[in-house]
This record gives sequence, structure tokens and C-alpha cells, in this order.
Amino acid sequence: MYGKDWLGEFTSEFDEDYYTDVSEKEEFPEKFWQSLGERSKFGLLVSKKNGGSGISFTEFVKNILDMSSKVGTLTYYFVAQNLSAKLFDDYGTQKLKSFLPEVMTGKSKVNLALAEEQSGADALSIRTRATPAENGDYEISGEKYCVTNGKNADYLMVAARTSDSGEKKSHGLTVFVITRKQPDRIKFKELKKMGLNFLPLYSISFDRIIIDRESILGEPDRAWSMLSKTFAADRLALSAMFIGMGNMALSRALDYARKRVVFGREIGANQGIQFPLSKAYVELSASRAYLEHSARMVDGGGIESNRDLPMGVYYHAVRASSSAIDASLQTLGASGYLSGMVEKLFRDIRYYRMGPISEQLALVSIAEKTLGLPGVRE
Repeated sequence: MYGKDWLGEFTSEFDEDYYTDVSEKEEFPEKFWQSLGERSKFGLLVSKKNGGSGISFTEFVKNILDMSSKVGTLTYYFVAQNLSAKLFDDYGTQKLKSFLPEVMTGKSKVNLALAEEQSGADALSIRTRATPAENGDYEISGEKYCVTNGKNADYLMVAARTSDSGEKKSHGLTVFVITRKQPDRIKFKELKKMGLNFLPLYSISFDRIIIDRESILGEPDRAWSMLSKTFAADRLALSAMFIGMGNMALSRALDYARKRVVFGREIGANQGIQFPLSKAYVELSASRAYLEHSARMVDGGGIESNRDLPMGVYYHAVRASSSAIDASLQTLGASGYLSGMVEKLFRDIRYYRMGPISEQLALVSIAEKTLGLPGVRE
């Protein structure tokens, strides 16, 4: 019900031409978003008791793999909104759970505001603060950096430090869900970038935003436990998108290599073309196997004792995809360098080698937590 049947119908309307078009126009893919919302496809991971589909994480990953092989990086919106809805489902107050119908149907957009310019990837060093106000409310002030689609969000999940006490630096973080109903106290600045043209990035400043306790997501002062679990799922979901992007580019390159004739024969007959494309296929296939194994562990509960498995999957998938897209562009030659689908995938995938988790930090985490090597982080 939630696999290739609906996806086949959906992606027949939103193909690579649509992806190229919205990227070149640098516009939000409104028709794509609305179509997913009309099918309630932003509630796939939400429990059935709260109106969602309640599918397994493994099935969700298969949806991402199939979708991204047809619409490329647009799949990010599908991933982010579904994971946000699951956060509301798993950790929301009754007030936040009441927002689920509009979130699952795409009538309201949700985004996470976590990173800050000075803290970078060190989320535990954020300076945004939430202090107690009257009547049990909180007052939030601070700045967030590189918030995807931030200005267009109806709800922003904002991480703030609420306490400096505790033995661990990870203690004292709380996530608040705020709306845009205080526009005079929220300022947005769009950030220019080299790719992901359909996905705007913003820096956001909050000036004494008042928020009530019912808008807290999860447990006060203990948000890091909730976020780290979500990040593990996010890394696996994004890895599925990377693999689909790589397969999308590879498919175009293979078709071209079979048909393009130079010096009297198809260029696909040359080992200089065959070897890079074959290697790309092998690496993408390995990434998929690694991913599907990890997704099954999520469903079985085993991921809790293997929390760095998503790091390994992310590292392998983003590099496999990047190599596949690069080999595809090289195969296409000048036509690949010209503005088009592969050229856009090339710029899009480059971002994900730096964030939301960089390749280097993924390796550091594996070295310290999996291999038991000495580290410098808490």
C-alpha cells in the first residue's frame, strides 16, 4: 500500500524535469509538497492511534530510495517532514499532538532550528537561552544558523539551553515549538549557497520570544536524548536519499554511454567509461545493503546498542553517491557540465559531505565509540 504503487503514480508526475525546473527557478516545490500532503504522506511514521500510517522504518527507507531515484534531492522535504511529525507523535504534549493532522497533510510545515554559527557541529555549545518568565512561561533569545526552509515554517523546533547544571554537557537542553505569530520578535536572513536551490537556508534571530510549557517537545533539560535518537534515524533516511540520487545520475550516464558514439563505437565499450560506472554501481549497492541492515535494526530495537551504525551508513552512502554522480558527470562530458539534472545533483550532494554531519565527524564518532580509541569530546 505504501510502496511502489503510490510512488509510481506520484513520481510519474514529478520527474527529473520538475526537479530541474524548481532548482533553476530557485523556488519551493509547492506542487510536489501539496501532492504529498493530499496523500497524507507526511504521517507515514506516525502511530495509527494518532492518525498516521504507522509503517516500519524499513518500509519508510524503501520509499525514500524509490522516490529519490526519480526526484533526486527534492526527497529531503519528504524525509524532514515525516521525521518532524514522528517527533510530535513520540514526544509532543497534547497541544503539540493536536497539530499532527495539519502536519501530516502538509498544511503546516515544521523545521528544526538547532545549529548556531559559532557552535557549528558542536550542538552542545549552543548559546540560545530560554529563561523562566511569568506564569510558568519561558522567554527565548538567541540566533540560529543554516535553518532549512526556516522562513516558510509554520512551526520551528528551537533548541535552547535552559540549565547549566548537571554532570554532563548534554543536560540542560530543551526544545520548544514556536510559531511565526510573533513576527516583530523573529528576524530572518536568507543565506546564499552553491546548490540545493529549491531549499532556502536562513539565519534566524529570536528576541525575547514568549513560549508556554505546553510547547515543550520532550522532557525539559533532557532534549539531547530525544534529538540523538532522531538524528540516528535522520542519518539513515538521508543515506537512502543519497543512494537514490547516485542511482538517478548513474541511470542517466549508463543510458548515454550505451548510445553515444565516438570514434566509431559506443563510449560504453571503453574501459575508461566502464570501470568508474561499475565501481559506482558496486559502492551504491554496498551502501544500500548497509542501510537496509541498519533499518531492520531500527525496527528490531537493536540500533540503541549500535548508535554509531548510522554514522557508518551515512559516511559510506554520501561518498558512494558523490563518486557515482561525479563519474556520471564525467561520462556525460560537456553535456553533463551544462545546466541540467546531473549538474544539480553534483552541487546538491556536495553539501551533505559537510552537513548535517561532516565526513570527519562521522569517522571521529566511529573511532571513539565503536573502535574504542581515545577522544577529546565529552
